[in-house]
Amino acid sequence: MKWSSKNYSFYNLPENKIIFGEWLAKHTLDYLPEFHDKFYLIDIFDINSKRFIPYNESSELVKRLRISDLNFLRALFKGKADMFKLENLVHKSDYRDGPSEGVIIKNYDSQEFAKLWEKSINRKRKPITSDDIRRTIMTMIESGLEINPENVVGEIMLDLTRQRFSHSQSVIENVVRNYFSDPINLL
Repeated sequence: MKWSSKNYSFYNLPENKIIFGEWLAKHTLDYLPEFHDKFYLIDIFDINSKRFIPYNESSELVKRLRISDLNFLRALFKGKADMFKLENLVHKSDYRDGPSEGVIIKNYDSQEFAKLWEKSINRKRKPITSDDIRRTIMTMIESGLEINPENVVGEIMLDLTRQRFSHSQSVIENVVRNYFSDPINLL
């Protein structure tokens, strides 16, 4: 992305930190023009501790390191919430007229994260790719799960279900079978 390669303030970021964010652009949702073409901080991962840093600490780190052209998201709620409270947070977006895509639920202590999608948002899923399969396998390795085609299909289906995407299991099985049949992917 041209923006990140020209943003020299990223050189201030220590090598053991990875910034995760989202570039807000016009796509399937109509965001308000004042939010287009801007990068929003989602999280910072610390390679040494293998943990995501709490959002407020990540924001402070970015400010302290003088990393520019980075925007911050407003926390909608802090503390414990039931499903009713979470569903009510999804309905109004700060970035568009209408509902938000959803809300991200983060527990930095346990390093557990989830997204609750707004039901009215139409999410189209791109085809499953080799990169998707590699990411799934890496997550399975980190979790100590046995790597085989059946388990990979199961993990992909579980992930899609969590994200409220539907996919044909037979299509995923074919893609995973083709992935495992290519010796290059098994190196």
